[in-house]
Amino acid sequence: MTSQGYRLLHSGEESTGTRATPSVVVILDRGQAIGLHLPRFWQKFPKALFYRPVDGPHALSSSGNPVSAVNSVSASKQSTEVLRSRTDAEWEFGLEMFPNQLDVLEELQPGEQSTFEFWLATGAVDVLKEQLSVIADGVRPRNDRPLFCERGRIAWLTPRGADVSPEYSKYLELVDQAVAGSNSFFNKREEFDEYGWRNFGDVFADHESAYNADGEVYVSHYNNQYDMIYGLGIQYLTGGDSKYLELMQDLARHVIDIDIYHTDEDLPCYNHGLFWHTVHYVDAGLSTHRGYPRGTCGGGPSSGHAYARGLLLHYCLTGDPTAYEAVEKMGEWMIAAEDGRYTRYWWLAGGETGLTSASGLEDYHGPGRGPGNAIEVLLSAYELTQQRRFLDQCEVLIRRCVHPDQAPESLDLLDVENKWFYLIFLQALGRYLEVKISMDEIDLMYAYGQSTLLRYADWMVEHERPFLSEPEKLEYPNETWAAQDIRKTEVFQWAARHTTGDQRARYLERAQWFFRHAVEELDGFETKGLCRPIALLLANGYTYEYFRRGGLDELPPAPTAPAVTFPPQVVFRSQKTRAIANLKRTLMLGLLVCCGGVLAGAWWWIRT
Repeated sequence: MTSQGYRLLHSGEESTGTRATPSVVVILDRGQAIGLHLPRFWQKFPKALFYRPVDGPHALSSSGNPVSAVNSVSASKQSTEVLRSRTDAEWEFGLEMFPNQLDVLEELQPGEQSTFEFWLATGAVDVLKEQLSVIADGVRPRNDRPLFCERGRIAWLTPRGADVSPEYSKYLELVDQAVAGSNSFFNKREEFDEYGWRNFGDVFADHESAYNADGEVYVSHYNNQYDMIYGLGIQYLTGGDSKYLELMQDLARHVIDIDIYHTDEDLPCYNHGLFWHTVHYVDAGLSTHRGYPRGTCGGGPSSGHAYARGLLLHYCLTGDPTAYEAVEKMGEWMIAAEDGRYTRYWWLAGGETGLTSASGLEDYHGPGRGPGNAIEVLLSAYELTQQRRFLDQCEVLIRRCVHPDQAPESLDLLDVENKWFYLIFLQALGRYLEVKISMDEIDLMYAYGQSTLLRYADWMVEHERPFLSEPEKLEYPNETWAAQDIRKTEVFQWAARHTTGDQRARYLERAQWFFRHAVEELDGFETKGLCRPIALLLANGYTYEYFRRGGLDELPPAPTAPAVTFPPQVVFRSQKTRAIANLKRTLMLGLLVCCGGVLAGAWWWIRT
């Protein structure tokens, strides 16, 4: 931008400032008026409000340059003008989303969109001014905490203000760093200047600069890693603090517009996907929110970074139709990414690609972050639309990645640096079982998922330890690993949901042990307020107090599926691996045919 802040032109005079939240009120006849307000006027610059003669200079712009540089006719040709209203024959008022700039261009990159909200009101002058003042302060839905936390509305919630355990109280203190104190996301916005129509709402990933000895701060965007939209929404519902909802709505708007790849023109495995966060410990350079700066490895969206549950919650709270579309399209993305007809390998190997189930390595299709996140996206799309195809694809991935008779130790899950993410899959498996219970669909796949979850939980009881107990296995043994241990609590809680008696007690004991350890260990880090550990706690751990207080005893027991003998698991190989193997066989066969032809020709020549 050519300058910072706003410019106001009024009666031929100009004044400037840094931040403005303006409204325009035009007084009509008999004490009536019409008003216009743009929320986030300065935060999502450039924008402009005007009330002016048709060829006159009166305007307020957050763009750095007054829109009065051109008249309204030429301005409408050079900018996106949402509303223009002629109040009489000589005056007009309205707004511009991307007002005309001098020597400044605004670029929408492929797949981006930009959404601006405005409020238009009419009525008596005094009433209208009061209404616009309330709107300018922010309109939020009322939070009746007991209602949200009742069983059957949103599961496993404990309202803030209840008598809770010391460890859960400490957890809430850590979580509340998101909205209060020097580490709040509001302060991080200021620190990194996360403003403007493309950036506002995202969170500065300050943890990516933690290892810079010279104090250099990287440009680094978080892009909803670990579904922070969902975590912020859940914390709002349990606590009622409108700051959580404010952050949730700002982030959801940013993710929907900027981080999701709105196109049908690229590969199906990319279309409508979510771009990754910035590459770890590297400056983003010119990559904006696309994740991969020049000189680094990477590609487009993938299931390893796919989060839709927060957008589903955002839709439920606000009714925003763009959130509905985003969740449905992301579900379709997960299905399309598995269609082998649209890849370069289709002529060598058909079938499913394996792109949504690979984690870490191309041909590791065990429990991991890729299929775990994909299942969460598909479940969200199913819960939103009730379209069975999304649930069917969940079951495809579950059968591919795990089996009730699988030996967890064979997967080397204690290779923490490379296999920690199996916990994400088990969390998704627990949520899948809950959806099946809600449908009263206690079938073969329910039995498959339940048996698998309990098998892994039994293995975890015997083998899982805190991640930081063996720091030599980690490249960066830091605060994030302490926060990741919270996931083990959630897995044990899901498993306890499906058992009774001593086995349930054992799972709950392990859940409580890991929760207390994780909270205590994270609290000991000076870096406990960095973006990534807070994001992890926002969306994980909020269920703890419900289970600790015996909430499971108040619920009908989870159905126990009848004993079933499952067919052996079929080892899955990616389409690329199958294609390479088929190509090798084809070349070998061709070579043998050629050699046979040469030998036959030589034999004929010798004989003749």
